Amino acid sequence: IGQLSSISSLIPSIVSQGGVKGILHTMRSHVDNVHIQQRCCAILANLACDEAAVSEVADENIVHHLLVTMSKHLKNLEFQEHSCIVLARLALHDRIVHTLLGDPATDIIMRAMQIHCNSSVLYENASVCITLLCKGKPDAFSNYMPSIFALIASNIVSTHNQEPLCVMMASLASDAYIRAENSMVEGVKAVITMMENCPTIANVQKMGCMALRNMSMSENTLGSQTLLENVLQIIFVAMKSHEENAHVQAEGCGAVWSISCYSRNGLDYINRSIRSIITAVQVHQDAQVEEQACGALWSLCVLDHRNKFLIRSMGGIEAIVCAMYICPDSLDFLENVCGLLSTLTENVECANALYSQGIIDVMLETMRNHANVASIQQYCCLAIRNMAAGSNELALALNCSINLIVHAMQKHATAPQVQEEACGALWSLAANANINKGTIVSADGINVISAAMDGNCGEEAACAFAELANFNLS
Repeated sequence: IGQLSSISSLIPSIVSQGGVKGILHTMRSHVDNVHIQQRCCAILANLACDEAAVSEVADENIVHHLLVTMSKHLKNLEFQEHSCIVLARLALHDRIVHTLLGDPATDIIMRAMQIHCNSSVLYENASVCITLLCKGKPDAFSNYMPSIFALIASNIVSTHNQEPLCVMMASLASDAYIRAENSMVEGVKAVITMMENCPTIANVQKMGCMALRNMSMSENTLGSQTLLENVLQIIFVAMKSHEENAHVQAEGCGAVWSISCYSRNGLDYINRSIRSIITAVQVHQDAQVEEQACGALWSLCVLDHRNKFLIRSMGGIEAIVCAMYICPDSLDFLENVCGLLSTLTENVECANALYSQGIIDVMLETMRNHANVASIQQYCCLAIRNMAAGSNELALALNCSINLIVHAMQKHATAPQVQEEACGALWSLAANANINKGTIVSADGINVISAAMDGNCGEEAACAFAELANFNLS
């Protein structure tokens, strides 16, 4: 039966001819025979992909018997591994989850994890099962996870088994209700412990950073200054130790980005991440790294204007422009980098440095290639506005942007943010270089500005119109 159940097309026949009832009868008749129990678990693992089989498993209460048998044979590694595989597959079904929550499933799984702390098979499947039991259930998380945190703190878990635990924490913390639980603070400490225990294992560092990123999305989690500094320190160490690993760099940058958005403490300590983030951009030609890094830098610039100077002084300007050439088609990255440009260009020195690195060409090419993306048009228009306002030289150099700005207004006539920033850009260009006024008029700028005024676009449209009102087209 075990061999036949491995053939998916035969499973319905096995179920319809009483296979599930037969397995239950066998398990109940030979409770003390661990080898028979293992065989039955292997069959159940195969049957768990069939809805009819799962329904019958639930009806016959096989899960309860399996847990009782697990408790009886806790020291038998092979049986515990088979049992955890079955539970992980069955826990994909809501009806089974309800049964497992009513039984002491997590306690038994935890005991197996404590005894067999070197088994990769057991830990991978036990972690999946616990994740499925707790996901979307804050009460279950609060009840079950303290035992997991205690297990991690005991330092008995082998290093190669800390990765599935980090994956579990990252997955659970992606649930907004769970990460709001007070016990998540202990989860943060547990993740730090695992990352400290496995400094050379890149996947642990990657998943640890992902978990910390998700956990930090609750303002209460990192309320302690000491805990915040410990979190940032372990992220810095991970990024420095795995500088060549794009996945670690992306998750590390993402964690800093999240922390900077949600934390109300440790501003100076958060700012120390800038060098690590810029290094990630310089080393990796990877869209995900660039996306997360630019998102983090953007947030850090909004958080503290002093960071614009730090980014410029650490070679960040060159790295950002280079990244735009390398990843011209990644919309998530481009949205973040254009947002970053819109705040960096508020600083005249940064605007001049960007200009010297050729930002105008690559920014206009981005607007041209992604004309349908309102956010990219909005942020580029804001960057143009800032650059033109800070320098007559830049205002002249940006004359070539006018047609694209007008086109953005025509393309996104119902997007108020695009209209506002585009009018601001035209106003700034007209006010700081007379030659731009003629280009704006020739590009049908008067009409789009008038339309924006009719749409209650605000001060920018009125100021742009006033700047052009007395222009002599001749």
